[in-house]
Order: sequence, then C-alpha cells, then structure tokens
Amino acid sequence: LATIVCSHSFVARAEEDSVKILFLGNSLVYCNDMDTVLFPKLCEALGKSVQVDSVTESGSSLYRLSNNQTKEGKKAAKALKNNTYDYVILQPSRHVSPYEYSTYHVEYAAAKALNEKISATGAKTLLLAAPGVNTGEIELCTVDEENIKIVENEYLPIDRKTHQRFFENLCNDLVREMTNAGIVRVGAAAEMVIENFPDFNSLYKDDNRHPSVRGSYLQACSIFATIFGQTPVGAGYVESIYPHNAIVLQRAAEIISLGSSPKIFDSEKAEVTLSGEMWSNSEI
Repeated sequence: LATIVCSHSFVARAEEDSVKILFLGNSLVYCNDMDTVLFPKLCEALGKSVQVDSVTESGSSLYRLSNNQTKEGKKAAKALKNNTYDYVILQPSRHVSPYEYSTYHVEYAAAKALNEKISATGAKTLLLAAPGVNTGEIELCTVDEENIKIVENEYLPIDRKTHQRFFENLCNDLVREMTNAGIVRVGAAAEMVIENFPDFNSLYKDDNRHPSVRGSYLQACSIFATIFGQTPVGAGYVESIYPHNAIVLQRAAEIISLGSSPKIFDSEKAEVTLSGEMWSNSEI
C-alpha cells in the first residue's frame, strides 16, 4: 500500500482535519503517480488535507480486487479491514467492452460486491468513469478464475467516444444499484477538452491507452471537484504542465463535475485565438 496525503458532490465532512481515500484499480490510476503524487499535491495546493492508500496492479480488474485469494484482493481486504476511509474510488477495468458479456458480468458483479464491503465500513464509493481507448480498436478478452484476460491477436473496432460512453453507462448502471455511490466523470471531461480544443496536446501517452501527464492531471482535478464539491481552478500546483494548459484541464473538471456552464471556456478559447496555438509542453 502506498500512503500519502484529499474528498463529489458528496462534500467532505468539515469537522475532519483530513479526508481518507482508498484507490482500487490498475495502471490508469497509478500512471504518472496520479494517486500518490498528482492528486495529493493538487489537494494540498487547494488547501485540502488528504491521506491516500492505493491498491493497484498493472492489468488488474475489480473482479481480481474483489477476490480474497489474489494478491491485490488480499491487500484490498486488509486495507478495508484495518482503516476507516471517507471514500473508496473504484476503477473498473477498461478491458470490459460491449463485445463480450462474461467480462462485463464479472466486473459488474465485482463492483457491487466491493461496494457492499465499502458501505459496511461507512465509506462512500466513487466509480472512475475513465476516458475510452484512443486506438480505434480493443482487445477481445475472456475470464478465468482470477482475472479478465486478453485474447492475443484478437481485436475488435471501437472509437474513443463510443468506448467512453460505454464506460460511463456502465458506471451509471452500477450507481443505481449501489449504496452511497457516485461517479467521477473523467472520460466526459476529456471529451470536453478534445471537443473544445482540438489542437490541445494529447491527453494520452503514445500507446493511446494510458493517460499522459495532462490526462492524469485532469483525472486528479476531476476527483478533487467530485469529492470536495469545489472548483480546482486556480490551483498553484500544475506539475510539468504549462499554466494555461492546466487551467483548461481545471475548467473541464469544473464543468463536468460541478455542472458549471461550458461558456466558462470562452476566456480560454479567446486566449488560444490570440496566441495562435496551445502551448506545446512535452512529457517530462
């Protein structure tokens, strides 16, 4: 477990000095140290204290994290047993697709099972509705006794927007059956950035699957806005991102997570028009 030091429209309890959060997911969470560095530092810059634990493993799924016989499952169970969290953030596997029902079924059931355990501790569940893959295709996957497995050299076509909508619909369906649960709409925020700023530097790494630093920063901003019910706009911590790019990401999180009017993007668009292009900082 990685322990650090932040809280949707479930507003964090004001009487507590620090909000305790547990992340359960895979590389979409830990990429660019989003869970252990970006998110806590963003919260600190915005005057919020957080304590973060993270149980993540490359390629893992909620199906695996809910299984007490797997390495990640044992860590997740131990974390929930030994700690009192305000929020537990679940990141469903993006290997789930509209093409294969068995993977959808086991991930759906696992999310509900984890929510039951989380709710029993008094914590609230947040589902991370991630951006879609941007490769134009997705691997065919199947299920074994422990995890959702990729079928080698078997790909099916899917565009980024379709995959994002599928994922958000999955999360919406789950929340309707869960106790004390909500959604972090990172994928919708990413689509808003891409739609309004088509020349914005990619939110993806070169593999078009994992988030770039900008993509992870957008994820952190979206989690902050969802938990604390406050805008991340104005945060002094921008990691290695040019300040103007960071403001665009902060605005997108505010619009999607807090329901602000998209018209607040107008000032950013005006500045882009004046400068001729978005700043083009590279990965650091």
